[in-house]
Amino acid sequence: LLWLRTLERYGSTCKHWAAARCATDIPEAPTFHPTEEEFEDYGAYVRSLLPKISRYGICKVVPPAGWKPRPWSGAPPPGASS
Repeated sequence: LLWLRTLERYGSTCKHWAAARCATDIPEAPTFHPTEEEFEDYGAYVRSLLPKISRYGICKVVPPAGWKPRPWSGAPPPGASS
């Protein structure tokens, strides 16, 4: 629907069409499976992934088996910037 509205609004010569691709042409985002040790400091782990995911802009991180999220305390997690 979004592409149709863009077509209606800007026409078929719109520069955005050059970037538009079929969903099957878009590479799948990478998936990572950290160890428990890597996952203890999630912020550091994600920062270590940035060079690998910058091309995609997104990734999937699967937590280690048995991991349970901490209850929300209302405060930012350790290491988070405000």
